[in-house]
Amino acid sequence: IVPGLNLLMRQTDARATFTVKDGRLHTDDAAIEGDVIVLTGRGDYHLDGRLDFDVQVKLFKQKTLLGGLEHMALAPVSKMLSFRLTGTAQNPRWRPAYLPKEMFLIFD
Repeated sequence: IVPGLNLLMRQTDARATFTVKDGRLHTDDAAIEGDVIVLTGRGDYHLDGRLDFDVQVKLFKQKTLLGGLEHMALAPVSKMLSFRLTGTAQNPRWRPAYLPKEMFLIFD
């Protein structure tokens, strides 16, 4: 629908360390990275399929000096783009953490 949007939204790398305990996988450092957008998260995936994550959208990778400076400058924007991810893997529910949920009704 929007030319070039697939380049912006394409996520190419994922990484996380996790522990398995009490019927869940827990991570404090999940990251899904693309060229422009990086999703970071921490939380739990329960083995029955339930999700319980805090997710933050960040602009640009932090691997370069310029990326690190952009992360610092855009920190307030990233904070506004914080979400709670609940529900199940088959039926995920995204809710904004710091903004009125009405702003994000398109995610329902």
